[in-house]
Amino acid sequence: MVGESFEYAKDAVVGKWNKWLMLIIATILLGLPLLGYSMKVLRGEKPAPEVIEWGTLFIDGIKYLIVALIYAIPLIIIWVLVMGAAWLSMMSGNYMTMVAAAGTAIVGLLIMLILGIIIAVFEVIGVVRFARTGSIGEAFNFGAILATIGKIG
Repeated sequence: MVGESFEYAKDAVVGKWNKWLMLIIATILLGLPLLGYSMKVLRGEKPAPEVIEWGTLFIDGIKYLIVALIYAIPLIIIWVLVMGAAWLSMMSGNYMTMVAAAGTAIVGLLIMLILGIIIAVFEVIGVVRFARTGSIGEAFNFGAILATIGKIG
């Protein structure tokens, strides 16, 4: 049975780039309305919002995704720098350089983890502010976000 399942999966996707592309597009397209629905929930609509107005859900999902990607920029930059430096060091072939690169990568990943947690706190509050005001700028109003964090404790 295991062999048959691997064979089925292999026949379904290996070498079928068109199918992969369509699956990726479907995942993105179906994920965007879900993000848009999340925006409705974060606005505090009561009772729970209906899944209607798919165009609005799609547009709100795109806006949510843009905000999330902007918040992810520092993590992406650190990842590229740390992993790029580690990769270049690993390519040198020198054992000590490779060990140092692995250590640097681990430290970089720990820094990314800590920064990711901090960014996540700001991002969640920023997205709620964006959802409630309708202004993308409010997602990055760090003074107001810090005030909200201060109220929360």
